Amino acid sequence: MHAALALICLALCAALAWYHPLSGTLALSICGALALLSAWRPLAGLVVLPVALPAIGLMPWTGWLTFEELDLAVLAVAAGAYARGDRAASLTAAGAAGGATALKRLLVASFAAALIVSMTRGFADAGGFIWGWWQGYHEPMNSLRVAKSFFLAMLLAPLWRIQLRARPERAGQWLGSGLAGGLLIVALLALWERWAYTGLADFSRDYRGTALFWEMHVGGAAFDGFLVLTMPFAVRELLRPVGVWRWALAAAAVVLGAYACLTTFSRAVYLAVPIGLLALAVLRAQSARRLSLPASAASAASGGSAAWLIGAGFGAAAVAIFPTSGYRGMLALFGAVALLLPMATPLRRMPTSGWVVGALAGLVLSLALVLLAYLLPKGPYVAYALAWVAGALALLGALRRSAATRLSRSAALLLAAWLSLLAAMLLVAWHWGGASALAPMALVVILLLAAAVLAGRSKAARWPESLRWQGSLLGALAALATTVGVVFGGAYMSERFATGARDFDGRLAHWSAGLALLDDPLTWAFGKGTGRYPANHFLSGKLKDQVGDYRLREEGGERYLVLTGGKHPIDWGELFRISQRVAPFVGPVSVRADVRSAMATGLHFEICRKHLLYDDGACMIGVRPVSAQVGKWQPVELQLPGAGLSSGDFFAPHFITFSVGVNTSGGLVELDNLSARDAGGRELLANGDFARGMARWFSSSDRHHLPWHMKNMFLHVLFEQGWVGLVLFSALVLAGLWRLSLGSARDHSMSAALVAAIVGFLVVGLFDSLLDVPRVAFLFYLALLVALDLPEEMHRADAAPAALR
Repeated sequence: MHAALALICLALCAALAWYHPLSGTLALSICGALALLSAWRPLAGLVVLPVALPAIGLMPWTGWLTFEELDLAVLAVAAGAYARGDRAASLTAAGAAGGATALKRLLVASFAAALIVSMTRGFADAGGFIWGWWQGYHEPMNSLRVAKSFFLAMLLAPLWRIQLRARPERAGQWLGSGLAGGLLIVALLALWERWAYTGLADFSRDYRGTALFWEMHVGGAAFDGFLVLTMPFAVRELLRPVGVWRWALAAAAVVLGAYACLTTFSRAVYLAVPIGLLALAVLRAQSARRLSLPASAASAASGGSAAWLIGAGFGAAAVAIFPTSGYRGMLALFGAVALLLPMATPLRRMPTSGWVVGALAGLVLSLALVLLAYLLPKGPYVAYALAWVAGALALLGALRRSAATRLSRSAALLLAAWLSLLAAMLLVAWHWGGASALAPMALVVILLLAAAVLAGRSKAARWPESLRWQGSLLGALAALATTVGVVFGGAYMSERFATGARDFDGRLAHWSAGLALLDDPLTWAFGKGTGRYPANHFLSGKLKDQVGDYRLREEGGERYLVLTGGKHPIDWGELFRISQRVAPFVGPVSVRADVRSAMATGLHFEICRKHLLYDDGACMIGVRPVSAQVGKWQPVELQLPGAGLSSGDFFAPHFITFSVGVNTSGGLVELDNLSARDAGGRELLANGDFARGMARWFSSSDRHHLPWHMKNMFLHVLFEQGWVGLVLFSALVLAGLWRLSLGSARDHSMSAALVAAIVGFLVVGLFDSLLDVPRVAFLFYLALLVALDLPEEMHRADAAPAALR
């Protein structure tokens, strides 16, 4: 059985790879390498998928919509792992599962059958199945595109079951680390996007991140869904007894992931992540109470209380100083707290004389820093940096000293440096915000000084001395500081919250209009079919629902593109575009195309520094009217004025995108032989004659998104699969959550993070479809199937909160 599956997967992977629009040879090579890796180390092959998932969508270059690199990767990994055929582990897994597996398999098989029925209904709704590599959202292959995610997850679920039962501790660690790694990758991509197009600290511009989730070219929440699925696993890595490097990577994933979450400006993400992490904390605490000693539980509670108290104090201080001291003041606060947490230990061991010496030395150093700040152009920042470095070096010395005399000296130096750091905080506030910034910063400095005295003069530690605990807390404080910056540092988020009620009313109307398309009992029972929402919305009979679209056509052996403009009012954001990413160039650019139209219309051409939905204002634009000439091709030529566009910084390059769209409501134009040449005569476009189908081309609608999505995951399932599919989907989700939170797998090390991921995904799903994005839907379905297969074994070290270690 395993050998047959391996051959089928390998054959499908090879067939898809051979027809890859960019390079069949390279795609075949990558498939082979993944299959060999998976055959050699199945766990490594399986972990590659969640790590690589944010970066393996190449549709803006390939033009593929139905198929994508996700399919190649899953088939290659499955081929290698099934070829290995760990039969003994498979038998062990089947035996350990017992009777619960039969019920689970029945539920999974029922949902799979309902999905197949829905897919066939989708083909029928589209007028019958027709094969095509380049079909769009309105054509029959879209039903296959939406349905495939669950079956890809089903293909890998048995492999995870084998690994989780044969190597439970290692497999759980690798799966969690892989998902945390996926968050780190997507967070780095989000960081690049913000740096390249807006700057890291611009929170006023109407720009919402998409990373490399091309699926958001017509809106949606693919980026949001991936973030909420992976964030709990990065937090879990912070709480586990892992090595220093893994802990550091997890901390980076959490901090950068928090920044990515905040810069989505998605109210659903702002709700889903805290709810998911709250579920993670509650389930871990319950598991710890069941498995840990009472003393350990008390220690955990103490560490948790300290974390909440410090976090609340830091958040209040950040909110107080940010309006007048800005990001620099908040960074100064963070640096002071970063030294305060570990310095409490040497301060508690220092005699009273050391406190006196340290205070006097601190006063002298503070006066010196004031003089330095006055003499240098950016003196306050230099003074702060010197004080912080001196404090860090003194802290390292104090932590290494064992003799009482040397410890006292090092601790006194540490206290002196830290007091001068507090003085430098006042200088930073004054330099940035003037006299008005001094009062709130002075209050924060007094509170920090009080906290240091309290922690340093107490006999017992006021917070855990574990550097891992302190590092994890600093990661949380960094995320909190980012939150303060996003909320108070720009107008866009406040505008988003201000329009919440109006936007929700719009969603209610949209949901009602979508459900009104289910027009007979059979459709209510089994749905319209997977992937059929965009086409049915288009055919609702309302002009505003008829959006732009494209089709490839062939005449006399020559392919050409049919492009329509939609019948709704068309503005810059509502324009439906066909685009291609091009290399940097020197302008102006000469554009030429052969066009044919039965009505007078207009074509909009542009080249912009643009990622997916948003440009940075650097655009070269031209508009050309097209006269009505039935059945006759006519040449269109124009020049896009401008000096050209560069790709930006080497570490944060821009994408440069050529686009064309019909700017006349209801307009239809046939296009062929598109060409764009720069000032040097270099051709910028590839496949301008569409001889290779839609290779290198992709479509987008920057602002007009509702026609492509039901905007609610449960209503999306109801629309596509009817009540039968919705009941089975809900049962699948509830079964997984029950088993992880109250059932036999509740004490497994993965259970709390899986619950947090699934719950967060469901919260975002209340406001977006999510399951119409294959990459994200695949990861969600895989999490559900892993939840149903998770073994009951629990390792006590994994269950213990970080405060216990």
